[in-house]
Amino acid sequence: MINKIRSKVNCVQWMPNESYSHIRMKLDICVYLRKLGVPFYTECYFDNGLRADVVFIPDGAEPTAVEVLETEQTLSPHKKESYPCEIITVKASDFFDKGMLE
Repeated sequence: MINKIRSKVNCVQWMPNESYSHIRMKLDICVYLRKLGVPFYTECYFDNGLRADVVFIPDGAEPTAVEVLETEQTLSPHKKESYPCEIITVKASDFFDKGMLE
């Protein structure tokens, strides 16, 4: 399901076209997950070719993808249907809160 060759566990990556607020939200999410000891991947590709901002895998649970939304208000229906796992969306302009990941 996850192509781990392109992403390294617990390593924060970003794309050159991402805004500072987008990168900051991903970093805040990853710092929180790391403190909890939850492994994560950033810019993680799935076997179907889609890429998620962050994917985390709680101990004994299924993977969860996090998409940081910049200008879009919601995730496109195509992405919602095509992701192979649960998706959580957060806005880049918001301040991070651990409740976002629940």
